[in-house]
Amino acid sequence: MKNQHYKQTTFLGLSGAILLLALTIVGADAYALNGFGDGLDKERDTVENMFKREGGDGRAQGSTWPEAHVFAVGVKKDMGYIDEYADYVCNVLRDNGLGGKEVYVEIVDIDRLYEARGGWKALTKIQCK
Repeated sequence: MKNQHYKQTTFLGLSGAILLLALTIVGADAYALNGFGDGLDKERDTVENMFKREGGDGRAQGSTWPEAHVFAVGVKKDMGYIDEYADYVCNVLRDNGLGGKEVYVEIVDIDRLYEARGGWKALTKIQCK
């Protein structure tokens, strides 16, 4: 199991590994290690790759699925238009077969995650419809 996690973090690069480490510390990396077994893992992987720091949409600093129906995207809190960005993320989820599944999007303050004791702080959380 450790080798599988190592391969995944090296694929994501250093920034992705740091984000996954931070999310693991707060107990939110269940998907990355196990998948959810609901037949949507491929769709989740596709969307997660679209919101990586390198090669992503340019605003996201990383992303993960802490729960089967919650997609978290890390951004700089001063990015602006956070609610509109959350709507955009919902549209991407919908376009990739994850719409209508009662999915929530959490936009998370990435800088706070990187701080030693900053923890997880959602800037906004919406339900995709």
